[in-house]
Amino acid sequence: MIDLAEQAGIAAQKARKSGLEISADEDMKGYVTSGDMDVDNLIHTEAAVRFPNAVVLSEETQANFEPRNYPEVLIVDPIDGTRLYKDGDKIWSINLCMVKNGEVISAAIRQPDLGIT
Repeated sequence: MIDLAEQAGIAAQKARKSGLEISADEDMKGYVTSGDMDVDNLIHTEAAVRFPNAVVLSEETQANFEPRNYPEVLIVDPIDGTRLYKDGDKIWSINLCMVKNGEVISAAIRQPDLGIT
């Protein structure tokens, strides 16, 4: 889980360095950046390999399932603090949490710009 959070952090930093596309998220009344979506896509791809029995519940993508109906759920906030992230601040994070049968079994919070997991 930690290595996935670290990998996602590198992807987010790379996306920001390359220049972000920013759009308003009407439902959340905030922002969604191309970095958010890059990280979300990476985590979905990696989760399919690393956690094949889990469904992914992410802030950035619509869930067309009821999480409580699945024994394993990976809960994801691809970039927590999008406004700070897009503005170049260092205080933002990648948040991952694996829940199995309703119980947290693993979690990771990565703050890439601070080098903290």
